[in-house]
Order: sequence, then C-alpha cells, then structure tokens
Amino acid sequence: MNRITITFLLICTILISACKKTNDEAIDPQGTITLNMYDESNGKTMLGNSDVYINNSHNFICSSSVISSHGTKVGLGANVPLDLSNLVNEISVKEGYLYSVFDKNSLVTFPSNENALLCNAAYYKMFVTYI
Repeated sequence: MNRITITFLLICTILISACKKTNDEAIDPQGTITLNMYDESNGKTMLGNSDVYINNSHNFICSSSVISSHGTKVGLGANVPLDLSNLVNEISVKEGYLYSVFDKNSLVTFPSNENALLCNAAYYKMFVTYI
C-alpha cells in the first residue's frame, strides 16, 4: 500500500474510535483515583487507610477489613447494589472485576446473620484494570 492509503486508513480508524458510543457504566465517578498496587514481594502497596494489600499468591488480603466481589463489570461507575452476604478476608485479584472493601467496625451483623453497613460509613470500591 502506498503512504496515502495507509494515512487514510489510519485517519478513518481514529475517527471511528472517536465516534464510538461510550457506556455510562465505564465512566469513572468524579473523585476516582488510580492506584498501582504492588504485591508483598515488590513493595506491598496498601489500599488507602485500609489494611488491604496483594500477597504473593496474587490475592487481596486483609485482617481488619472485609472484601466483597461484584464480579465482572466495566468500571467503577457500574451501578451495583452493596453485597454484604459474602464477605471475605482473602480473595483472588481478577482483571475486570469490581470489589468493595469495608472496615469490619462499620458493619453490623444481625441474629439472622444478615449484615448491614452503618449509616455514613465509608468504604472503598476497587476495579482491577491490569494484572
């Protein structure tokens, strides 16, 4: 192919990409930050003020927090209800998955074993984009 044809195809590709409709769920909410987390062998990056980090088995792990997985989503803006039924201290890090992290002190467990989050309690939402 000659240079003009290649240039034309490149411009068409850019224009098609730019006109592609975006999914509202993929848009990160205002105030979103990106955190490069390193596992415990490479610096042991902690998630904010929590005790969540990635261990050598490539799992999120914590002791004073609990983690809930929302499964495969398109980003932090995905509209998902809080899932307080399957809270764990260690869970596999999977690309494209959305997780919520709660401080154990911000949860109440009723005699029915149902969990509830205290009013005005803060929690983290994490979306894994690269492993």
